[in-house]
Amino acid sequence: MAPYVYTPLPQTKPDNHFIRVLDLLPSPSQTDVLKARLRTVRLEDKPEYECLSYCWGNTSEKHEPRVLPNEEHSAEPRNLSIGKSLYHALLALRHPTEQKTVWADAACINQTDDVERSNKVAYMGPIYWNKARTNLTRTDIDNFDTESWNAVAELYANPWFRRFWAQQEIGLSRKPFFYRGTAGPIRLLDVFGFDIWMDHNNDAGDRIKDLFIKDATAVKNTRNLCLDYGQATHPGWLQGEDLKSHIRNTPFLLLLKNGLHCQATDPRDHVYGFLGHPSSMKQHAYGDLGSEDYMLNYREDTNHHPIVVADYTKPVDEVFLEVAWKLLHQHQDLRPLGIVCHIEDSLRSNLPSWVPRWNDAGEHFCPIGVTPTLFGTKIEYLHQSQLRVAHHELSVVGAIVAAVWESTAWTESLIRESASKFAYRGGHCAFGYRAQRLVCYTECGLQCLAPDITRTGDKLAIFADGFTPFVVLHVQGSAYKLVGAVYGVWLVRWEAR
Repeated sequence: MAPYVYTPLPQTKPDNHFIRVLDLLPSPSQTDVLKARLRTVRLEDKPEYECLSYCWGNTSEKHEPRVLPNEEHSAEPRNLSIGKSLYHALLALRHPTEQKTVWADAACINQTDDVERSNKVAYMGPIYWNKARTNLTRTDIDNFDTESWNAVAELYANPWFRRFWAQQEIGLSRKPFFYRGTAGPIRLLDVFGFDIWMDHNNDAGDRIKDLFIKDATAVKNTRNLCLDYGQATHPGWLQGEDLKSHIRNTPFLLLLKNGLHCQATDPRDHVYGFLGHPSSMKQHAYGDLGSEDYMLNYREDTNHHPIVVADYTKPVDEVFLEVAWKLLHQHQDLRPLGIVCHIEDSLRSNLPSWVPRWNDAGEHFCPIGVTPTLFGTKIEYLHQSQLRVAHHELSVVGAIVAAVWESTAWTESLIRESASKFAYRGGHCAFGYRAQRLVCYTECGLQCLAPDITRTGDKLAIFADGFTPFVVLHVQGSAYKLVGAVYGVWLVRWEAR
């Protein structure tokens, strides 16, 4: 049977946004061939469909559901090539007797057309926000353990919680449901409620984590992002001044920071995956939006435009550089530099060292100087912003305060020796900043947590408009490369070894 060929969608215009939806035809047997129809609908007509959120997984294993022609066409059925994850998700959703209409990106967007991908990614927010229900699926359904706590552990370990697009998909959905194989749906908000319960019942919660879950980081981060989306977009969650205050205090940078634990096949999606959040439309980091109505802010004829436009024809470095410019202009300070997390290769690349590489940070990496509630004191000079951005060059006013004498990797003995210095700050222990950092000592007896690529001879600097010291690498003259932000500077008794 011939492969399915996508018909181009009508051109997008103000108040005319078109998408494809997939009509799943019913079948009483799970072994029957999966049959469906793809059709074009106009979002402004409020079509009925359910969104599907899932991990793409290994796309090399293909399945080919049969796409039947629409009633107005007489063409022959065609085979639509999709990955294993989506195929099993559609099987789980197929109803025995009723047709079900869904939207799934891999099937409803022509993935070989970069222009269509860019257009639909730019409007992904309204696609999910328009629908009350989103179905979330496990990807590895073959070996699911039915023991209750093992099932909970497997749920927490599911890679879906680390999928970048999943954060926005569930955040904009008012009723997200989780499917595992052919079993009935689980309300995702119940999973988040259980996670909150563990946080507030220390003895029982810690016991469960130690015995079964081990690492709840991904679920917790997804939970927090979901709650943030809900407060910013869902009617009734927040209203009036409370909603305005939430939007005002949620800069786009904070969304990007909270998504560092996520994984994306395409590095550009570390930015594009949050363009459905209202903060992406703000002109100033802590400014307001024109309307409390989520959809009104996405009209093309408003004065609000996203910080960047999704464009998959742009190289990754160009996208990251553009985002860095925009963030610095939005903030008029150096908060965006707190997310910079280098590996050896990235520090040697042609992309400026002050540009965050959103795909290089590890899951447990914690940015320094980004969150206003934890780092509220700015270094000021002449009471006005001193930073200047000119293409690849960032100019700042600052001073070199010390040189790195030695850097030491973490050991059990070092943790014990340093424990008294790592005081709690805003409910966060400094130990949380250890990921991808070393303990560094300077020639003048200072100790701090610095990026793990810090080397002897690197300089410790403070900058006007910054909220924390930085490690820099001297290039020539007044030119330096940014290695990364520093946490805590303590004066210690230090003898050179």
